Amino acid sequence: MNNKIQTFYVDYKTAKKLRNLGFNVPCELFYEWYPHFLGEPLSFDDECDLKSEGRKDEITYKELIQRMYNTNDSFKSKKNCSCPSLDIVREWLLVNFNIHISPNPSPKDNHMYWLCNIWEIHGDDYMDLLKIIIYKRDNHQALADGIEWAINYLIRNKKH
Repeated sequence: MNNKIQTFYVDYKTAKKLRNLGFNVPCELFYEWYPHFLGEPLSFDDECDLKSEGRKDEITYKELIQRMYNTNDSFKSKKNCSCPSLDIVREWLLVNFNIHISPNPSPKDNHMYWLCNIWEIHGDDYMDLLKIIIYKRDNHQALADGIEWAINYLIRNKKH
């Protein structure tokens, strides 16, 4: 029996798009834009020291996942954003935009594929199939890519 079940989260690029769409659900994790030098995270003091030495150009900034209960409204910097789970985002898209994302297994030629159906629901009796995406990896990646497609669809069609 496998009890190593884990929660999967959106990547930074998707989290930024969610913030711009109005996502403000409380989350346990967040992405912080953090200074790095030679691939290693820098403390605030080390960052200041490098800047004062005229080495500002050697500092790079990357997203770093931090643990702190938050909402997107709690961040002053636009670069920081909540890091929600895939399941939270799937529910948020359904509740706020009537978009349902459903990864489903599909066996073919002795291999398991994952089909991700993306639906737009129009009331109790009508829905549009917006997209079917075929995957060879796993249901989590299918859900993540389905979420990304749906977010880009909302942005393209200005439904926010």
